[in-house]
Amino acid sequence: MSPQVVLVIDEVAETGVFLKDRLSGQEGVTVEVVKDPRRGLEAVKKHQPVLVVLGADTSEARELCAAIRESKQADTPLAMVREGRAPVWLLEHAFSEHRADFYARRPL
Repeated sequence: MSPQVVLVIDEVAETGVFLKDRLSGQEGVTVEVVKDPRRGLEAVKKHQPVLVVLGADTSEARELCAAIRESKQADTPLAMVREGRAPVWLLEHAFSEHRADFYARRPL
């Protein structure tokens, strides 16, 4: 059985480190980290993850989330994480057609 992949697309390194530490003991689960959001959709297609954790510290995250939702991996659970208070664009995104499944605030 091939491992299930949790894909972290986040410029903030601590997110990937935290999830790798937490999930390292889980048999059959690997965590892949992509720091450049411009390579996020490519990584989703390549790894076909069971979960995508997307850094939402920039508005590029909104476009990446929409691109994932419009791809063949549209049903992949998607969580968006960010530092501090949510900007207006993120609040609007939570009610949009291409919204994430879960929103969280760092630190995790």
